[in-house]
This record gives sequence, structure tokens and C-alpha cells, in this order.
Amino acid sequence: MDKLAAGTIDLSIIEALFDKLASGTTDLSSTAALLDKLASETKNLSSITALFDKLATGTTDLSSIEALLDKLN
Repeated sequence: MDKLAAGTIDLSIIEALFDKLASGTTDLSSTAALLDKLASETKNLSSITALFDKLATGTTDLSSIEALLDKLN
């Protein structure tokens, strides 16, 4: 997927990361590689951290997750 605009991230990286996490992978090196790639695509690391913190709580508040994803773009 092409970058959406200057300064945005390649959403396929996020999709690949969530696919990897959803599969229940224990291959931490490939997950870490995707996170590194995601970090290199965006300067807004605090939004990435906030997103994963929110997901780790098991939240079902999709609006707050969507808001964090919007910040990444």
C-alpha cells in the first residue's frame, strides 16, 4: 500500500502486525521487526505506545482505538 501522504505511514505494516499478533505467534523476532519498521515510518512514537497500551488492556472501546490510529496518520 502506498503512503497516504507525506508524513503518513504504510498501513500494510500495521495490518501485518495485527495479523501476526492475532495468529498468536511466539516468533518475537518477526513481531519486533514489524514494530521497528512501524517506528521507522512514523515520528509519533507516543501514539504507537498509547495504541498498544490501550490494546493491552483488552478494551472494547473502539472509538478510543480509532482515535489513536487516526493520530498515526
